[in-house]
Amino acid sequence: MSWSGIARRCAETGRVDEALALLSWLEATFAYVMGREHPVVRECRVAVASTLHRAGRYAAAIDAYRALLDRNPELLVWLARAQAELGRFDDAEQTLCTAGPALLT
Repeated sequence: MSWSGIARRCAETGRVDEALALLSWLEATFAYVMGREHPVVRECRVAVASTLHRAGRYAAAIDAYRALLDRNPELLVWLARAQAELGRFDDAEQTLCTAGPALLT
């Protein structure tokens, strides 16, 4: 099982803080070895955002998604979902209006 698989399993069994700590460690390690802009580092950041979202930590997930949008516009849909989960329907609608054109380019 990979490190990311272990983090996912931790999150699935309710050990979300352990999963986030492991993902943060992985991100820092990969950034040190491969550079902060390496795709695997961004994958770690996406994993953190999705772990927060699945754990119901929507406000933190929103912040994490926003930090990734420059190179991952497909995350706009997940950002809108997290906004909707918090009852921020106007924000979610605005995000989805932005998502359409961003995803077509």
